[in-house]
Amino acid sequence: MKSKFRKASTWISASALLTLNALLSTGPAWAEAKDDGCKECLNHATSLMAKGDNQAAVESLRAWQKKCPNNLKLHLLLSTILMQIKDGQEEALQAAKKACQIDDTSTAAHLQAAMLLNMMGRMSEAGEEYEKVTALDPANNDAWTALLQVYEATGDSRLGEARRKAASLDPKERANRLRLMQSLHRSGNSQGARQELKKLINDPNLPDETFYAIGKEALSLGYLSEAAEALARYNRSGASGKKALGDTQTLRCFALYLLKDKSWLREAEADSGNTQLWKALSEMDSGKFAEGRKSFEAIKSSEASKGKKDKPNQAVVSFVKGKIALAQGENQEALSCFEEAQKAEPCLTALKVYQAEANLKEGELVDAMSMAKELSGMADLAARGRAIELRARLKDKDSSKKGLSEISYQVEKMSKEKPDDADLLAALGLLALKEKDFARAKDYFNKALALDAGKQEALLGLARLAKEEANPSLAREMLTKLSQLAPGDSEAKDLSDALK
Repeated sequence: MKSKFRKASTWISASALLTLNALLSTGPAWAEAKDDGCKECLNHATSLMAKGDNQAAVESLRAWQKKCPNNLKLHLLLSTILMQIKDGQEEALQAAKKACQIDDTSTAAHLQAAMLLNMMGRMSEAGEEYEKVTALDPANNDAWTALLQVYEATGDSRLGEARRKAASLDPKERANRLRLMQSLHRSGNSQGARQELKKLINDPNLPDETFYAIGKEALSLGYLSEAAEALARYNRSGASGKKALGDTQTLRCFALYLLKDKSWLREAEADSGNTQLWKALSEMDSGKFAEGRKSFEAIKSSEASKGKKDKPNQAVVSFVKGKIALAQGENQEALSCFEEAQKAEPCLTALKVYQAEANLKEGELVDAMSMAKELSGMADLAARGRAIELRARLKDKDSSKKGLSEISYQVEKMSKEKPDDADLLAALGLLALKEKDFARAKDYFNKALALDAGKQEALLGLARLAKEEANPSLAREMLTKLSQLAPGDSEAKDLSDALK
């Protein structure tokens, strides 16, 4: 048993280093340092660590402990480096425990403390820390695998449960479950992939913990309705812990929002850490941009004075910030924010739809079309991808007639399959406007607005149509409505100038 345990400890140590080094090197992690000096210290220590000078890195971090006593990442990095130094385990443990005190909801901190206690042979204490990790994040495979080994060593009666959890969360097992669905998706058979996803979601024999992974995978591939279902099942099962519950509900809200499901705002009320952010987003989308932006600034100001535990999800913050920038015509800033949101939650590949929009507004038409093509392969976002590509080609003076003809045909075909899709209708309206078929253009734009009163392309299209028909008062009326949604829209400004 002793040799087996030593082997487990070695694996856990390696896992800790890889996991924490990845965590500490990400952008958002450094943002938690309140003082520029703390950031400088962390960067300096990481640089020394990369060069192999662990002792110098430790001395640097020790020197900054009093200056940055509540910096979670500083203590975690110090603990990580001390693990690699002879006789450094006890101090490493103290640094990990300090990190736990700073943020008792940090799975990384508790996992670090557990691993160190495990390596030091303090099994019961290690088990307690691993249990804290699984309480916060019930789908944490590393914690359940380690807890299984602890229970085996201590003869704990919960061994059977830990074995079942570890087996159900094993990455190989998860990959096997998703392999068929992923294969169908890659082959372009989105309908077959969707059916396979539904089978998984409705399978009564699958362990509850697996639905978080299924939901995230569905979200990353653009199966938004299935993602929302899987995440809802995970929450209903009671398998989710405090942290996981919040993360799951946040991703579910993203799925419903991207799906344009009217229930998303009601669901957002259950996303307690981000409810006000979602409401600010709703205000902006409903034509109250100024109020929404003001609400967002008030939330940021309020959150700045709160502790780590009260901070909203970084992906939601960056997303709402990006939407504000896009509406104000600050397209490069919007692109940066949407990238930050996706870094914070990598499964949110669907946010490419907003990156494509920002590139389109910025005039980066090749990038917009490239992202639009990616979206066209993402199930529930395919229509929006096709619509964006058509709009980009209509703006691109260098676009070939053949390319425009092909995407026009695809959009028209898809619109027949999805007659209630406002994005497709607005894009077809712009196509009809370019072809000088004003009656058909007006019909498309009005149908789009009947489905989505805030469809900006349709409002802009009607304003352009009114100008063509020498009706400047109607054009200004449409532009006024558009300004309530996107006051910085460059195309609207150009048209407004032309009407003066």
